Amino acid sequence: MSRDKDEGDYYESLKYFDFFNRFRNASDIVKQHQSPFLKYFEGCRRVVSLGCGRGEFIEALGERNIGAFGIDVDEEMVDYCKKRGLEVYKADAAEYLRQMDDGSIDGIFTDDFAEHLDTSYLIKLLRLCARKLEKGRYMVNVTVNPCSWAAYSGIYLLDPTHKRPIHPESMRFYMLSAGFGDVDVELITFRDNHSRLKKVEVRPDMDADARRIAEAFNHNVDMLNEVVFGPENYAAIGKK
Repeated sequence: MSRDKDEGDYYESLKYFDFFNRFRNASDIVKQHQSPFLKYFEGCRRVVSLGCGRGEFIEALGERNIGAFGIDVDEEMVDYCKKRGLEVYKADAAEYLRQMDDGSIDGIFTDDFAEHLDTSYLIKLLRLCARKLEKGRYMVNVTVNPCSWAAYSGIYLLDPTHKRPIHPESMRFYMLSAGFGDVDVELITFRDNHSRLKKVEVRPDMDADARRIAEAFNHNVDMLNEVVFGPENYAAIGKK
């Protein structure tokens, strides 16, 4: 993640590493959730995980013999990763990328990162990422889906270091404007059906009025489920 320099004391007093571990899923679950995105980095030699946190994605890439390193501004996160043998640097993402040659990295991944950034910083960072990324390679940004009220009121509002939610179509536009030639958005849900509003059974023996009422009720339930209990996250996948 990235943060304003004048907010340092606040985040140190929060002890974000402890906060993160309290509310983030266990590492094995995080790796399971991130596993669908490994395919975008097959054959890569130098993938960077921005705002890498505990380094789950770096570790998963290493298990596939894909070279990777991480950047994070939180010193405790960096120390934790280094103790696990991961290549991670304490730095601001944009400042670090500016020092790299254009086209020198062959993959970029973020998860629970973009929502920590001011919009102006995010747009500048995406432009940098497009410049530093090798042609034909991918950047994957996973973030909270604000179109789901349950995700917004839960995952997003829970963390006081979040700056603003990013609509999926806004993220697509930012990435296209930054220089990515193609951007796909994939909605991600980990919630089972038991967490959604229930529909009524439409039985064969219902009369016409009862069937019409049941179908209208179920239609309204579907719309509410989409808005309230829609996918918690989305991934914006850009190809250079």
